[in-house]
Amino acid sequence: MFSKALELATKFTFPVIFTRRFRRGQISSSLGTFVVVNPDGWILTADHIVADILKFSDSQLAIADHEQQKLDIEANPGLKDHEKRRKIQKLPVSDEWITHQATLWGDPAWTVSQFFRDPLADVAIAKINGFNPAVVGGYPVFRNPSEDFKVGTSLCRLGHPFHDIKASFDSASGQFSLDPGTLPVPRFPNDGILTRFVAKNAADSSRQVLFIETSSAGLRGQSGGPIFDSEGRIYAVQSQTISLTLGFAPSVKQGSREIVEHQFMHLGWGTHVRHCMDILRAHGATFLMDPP
Repeated sequence: MFSKALELATKFTFPVIFTRRFRRGQISSSLGTFVVVNPDGWILTADHIVADILKFSDSQLAIADHEQQKLDIEANPGLKDHEKRRKIQKLPVSDEWITHQATLWGDPAWTVSQFFRDPLADVAIAKINGFNPAVVGGYPVFRNPSEDFKVGTSLCRLGHPFHDIKASFDSASGQFSLDPGTLPVPRFPNDGILTRFVAKNAADSSRQVLFIETSSAGLRGQSGGPIFDSEGRIYAVQSQTISLTLGFAPSVKQGSREIVEHQFMHLGWGTHVRHCMDILRAHGATFLMDPP
């Protein structure tokens, strides 16, 4: 059902990889998805991916503040050496501080320097620096939000789950290296039906955003990826997965132990295409939309 739609979607769906080194030297990598919207290099992804990437900036500010406080203590002529050491030891530090980070947006030549975000709708856009249209085989068509989105419509989700990203860090150069076999990152689709529409309100009730729910769960690595119909038209961008209790919990035996197994149904939520189009329009980014 989705073979032709997947041919279209693979042309504009790319992975984003961000690798980081923490204060104590630990290395971790995360993987998400983004959509290239037009030949000018505008992209669309989930805001929570951007928020995670921007933690690096917050860490840099915290580290710089810590170092400045340390210098101020060391330069204080009114303190003895043991008093300086004690004060420095009491300065707040966090193992979550990120000392180095590298982000790969699909192509090694592509970079992003500025994001435009909508945290409530969990969507963000950016314009790729160094964008090469030849890397992209086509661009998405958004489903016209003025049309009726019917419950029961078969939809497909595309992204980059089930792929471990491992990297090493060279302290001398301050550079990361992805392990052999990491690239290219394979894509993975999963299908479901449109089950419901879910509204989310701002804390002050000044705004409401809409999500599309699907009967299949979004998988880790698919966040920011497209949710589309059999014609390849985008209905939503994958945002999150929710787990609903089914209200029963059978017990199973493992050896001499009896374990209660709580049962859940995992569903996907995607940011309604209406909000994706709104943020693109707000920043002058063009896109394709099917006619009414």
